[in-house]
Amino acid sequence: MRNYLLVGIGGACGAMVRYTMNGWLKGVVGNFPLDTFLINLSGSFMLGLFLTLLTRRNSAQVELRLLVGTGFIGAYTTFSSFTNEVLTLLRSENWLLGLSYSLASLVGGMLCVWAGYLGAVMLEGGLKKTKATTHEIKLADEAQPISEGKK
Repeated sequence: MRNYLLVGIGGACGAMVRYTMNGWLKGVVGNFPLDTFLINLSGSFMLGLFLTLLTRRNSAQVELRLLVGTGFIGAYTTFSSFTNEVLTLLRSENWLLGLSYSLASLVGGMLCVWAGYLGAVMLEGGLKKTKATTHEIKLADEAQPISEGKK
């Protein structure tokens, strides 16, 4: 039950920050959904930074991963809004913009996760490690099930 509470608290905070950011970034530039694009890119950076710091410190802090990674960052970013905006662009026959937005989001998101990773590595003292250990890969895998009560 505690794990669900951690995800819920993190998710509520992430959703509120996302809502606030949407208000600040305010919608669309031309037909381009800039708010969702920037939120998803910044969330990708945050997730790359956070998970890398967690794994490089060999920390198995499940609670922190659930609160921040799954909860906060998971609610802050939004795949559903992104896909709806792409569909809206395609249905309004903005083919080039819809496909460009899709490609820019995918490539930009991967670059931002990479930038977050590099930022974390630099914070931790540079590129000393070149290969992730099996422990790090398992810890960083958001899809890995986490049992109740395990630390």
